[in-house]
Amino acid sequence: MACSLVVRGNAPFIIGWLSHQSQVWSGKESEKKAANRIWERASTPAHHMRGREAAGAGMIKIAVVTPVYNGGKFLATAMEAVQRQTYPNLVHVVLDNASTDDTAEIILRYANGRVPLMTKRNEALLKAPANWSEAVRMVPDDVAYFKILCADDAMSPDAMEKMARAAQS
Repeated sequence: MACSLVVRGNAPFIIGWLSHQSQVWSGKESEKKAANRIWERASTPAHHMRGREAAGAGMIKIAVVTPVYNGGKFLATAMEAVQRQTYPNLVHVVLDNASTDDTAEIILRYANGRVPLMTKRNEALLKAPANWSEAVRMVPDDVAYFKILCADDAMSPDAMEKMARAAQS
């Protein structure tokens, strides 16, 4: 697999792990899922991003963001994929979009995992784009990059380590 970096004007840039190219995701529901892509916040210049390292660890902090609605069937797989990451400076942000299945119970199972979990539940169901935007707003300020991981997706244990290395090169 190859990684390419795409920058479009002043918009956020995305690092995508795709077969041989990366693609810019514009947020339209009809386009490919945003899974396996990292977004750098457009509002923070790159020279500020490089300074956001964990104390003593020398590694930037990255968030994995999982917006979910009734993801009970697959969510545990995504949550496990985050907990198995070899990259040590992660936080997992999960936004439950007023699910009516066992999503909340699955999220609770990972509350004390190796990768810290930040979670919130919407009181009312939001449309998918609004839920994703709200999930991204939950990313802590000390995070340099974030990756969207859909509730029905997984990733290899070294995925975030490879993406962090590519982002910093």
